[in-house]
Order: sequence, then C-alpha cells, then structure tokens
Amino acid sequence: MDEPTTFLDWPAKRDAIRATLATREPRLRHTGPLRLSDGAVDEPGGIMTALVARAAFLEIAAAVAPQMLAELAGEPLDQYEAAWHAAGGPACADPCRPEVGVGNDVLLPAQSAMFNPRGALWRWCERWGLPVWDDMTAEALGPDDRSLMRFAATRGWGLVEGAYAVYTWRVSVFQPESPHALGRVLLTTILVDDRDLELEAPLCLPPQRWDPQREDRAGATKRITAELGRAVRAELGRIEAEALQRAVPPPAKRTGVDHLAWLARYQFRHESFPTIARDAHVGRQAVAAGVKDAAALIGLPLREPNPPGRPRKAR
Repeated sequence: MDEPTTFLDWPAKRDAIRATLATREPRLRHTGPLRLSDGAVDEPGGIMTALVARAAFLEIAAAVAPQMLAELAGEPLDQYEAAWHAAGGPACADPCRPEVGVGNDVLLPAQSAMFNPRGALWRWCERWGLPVWDDMTAEALGPDDRSLMRFAATRGWGLVEGAYAVYTWRVSVFQPESPHALGRVLLTTILVDDRDLELEAPLCLPPQRWDPQREDRAGATKRITAELGRAVRAELGRIEAEALQRAVPPPAKRTGVDHLAWLARYQFRHESFPTIARDAHVGRQAVAAGVKDAAALIGLPLREPNPPGRPRKAR
C-alpha cells in the first residue's frame, strides 16, 4: 500500500492542530500543591525542582493563554516543516513509526533549524517573554553533554520547549484533548539532573542472623523485619540530612499550582496583581509574592508592570 493511502497527509493534520488550538477557551483557575511525584518531598531543592515547576507552569500557561499555543502552531510550525522537507523528511503526518523509519539525519537538522536567531520560533519566544540563549558560555560548549543541556534548562528553555512541542506535533499522533506538549523534554532527559551533587548514597544496614534451634521462623521474621525497618529509617534520615547540606536550599515559601496560574495570568494575559487578587479572593500582596516566587523558581524574567491608570486587555 502506498504511503498517502497508509498515513494521513501532513496538511490535513496541520490544519486540524491549528483549528483545535484556535478554538480553545482560557481556563484561569488552577489550585493544589505542586508535587514532584507521589510520595516525593515537595521541595527537595536542585534543578529538578525548577524543571517540575516549569513543566506545570507551561501546561497551565497553555490553558490560561491559549493564544500562546495558537501562535506556536503558526509560523514556528511552518519553520519546522520547511526544515523537515529540506532534510528529506517523509510527507506522512505521523512518520516516527517503525514502518516509516525516520532517522537522525532528518530529525537533527530539523530541530537545529529551530534555533535560528532570525527564525519564527525565536520571535515567538521573544513575543511571549520566554528565555532564549543570547550568550552561550564556554562551559556550555564543553565536551560534557550535560553542560549544554543544563545551560539550555536554565538559560534557553523557551527555545528548547517550543522546538520540542512542534516536533511532537509533526511526528506523533495528535491528541486534541492535550495538544500542548510543552515542558516535557527537559523534565525527562537524563542529562539535566542533580547527579553532580552526588546525592545518591548506599544504605548501610546491619547484618541479620537466624538460628532455627533457638528461634522459630515467625519470631525471626518479626524481629528481623523490625530491626531492618528501624535501620532503614535511620539511614534514610542520615542520607537526607547530608543531601540537604549539599543541595541547593529549598525556596523559603512553597510554590503551589495557584501561584503558577497567577504568574501565567500576570505574564501572558497582562492582568494586574489587584485584578488577580480580586478573582482569587486573596490579598494583593499575596499575589505579588506568589508571582515573584514562582517566576524565580522556574527562571522566567517578569515583564514590566502595566502603566498606571491604563489597564491592558488580555491578549
């Protein structure tokens, strides 16, 4: 069976993506704690905390300001498509399947083209105030791949996340209920973690013995389990204390999902602190502090405040 019959053609998929994003309505309220994962400590410190918060923020931002994604599906998506065709990529809509076989000879040039300072993705980042790298440091260009990824995660994550989103739209089955794909690539890469802090340590547990002539099996099981439980808890406490001494100190205040939503409303909808405060039924100072703390956590430069006396419409 030929390719056009087997796979949806790309123009049809592109138009479906754009139509879906263009009709999304803003959803302003998001509440709850920000957690790394089930059972995880809320604020362990280190770069992973910022990545988790940023992933949550970008997902919230896609709901608070749908126009942000609608614009990403415009010229930046066309920019990626042009680079894809120039690299010889297949015309089918969802090409990253075993039967199609797209290799790095297509994927890498298409992704690299998105980082052009004169390109559409770069302009999209500047339009929405997302970080781009303007001064690549010598350390970032060193032989260690982790140095480059950590630089991107802290200084140029707007470009990286935007490029990954349009890549996902091009090569994956489109899911209308969750079309953003922002905030995922740096969160999941093994090259952007805190291994350099050497937080991982082996558990030093006491040896256990059993003499069947002096103790029955049930009694031994109960005794050994209790002793190991106490030893495990003590060891975890020891390792946690050492980790907290070496890791980046956690934020003084906890950042919740509502703080990230306030930040998205302030940053992308140009709503003022008093406007957000009235809607959220909290004080203005609480909103201002929450927005600033959330921006510092994810590494997002705050926009300039609205001119006094001239409230701006949400874009």
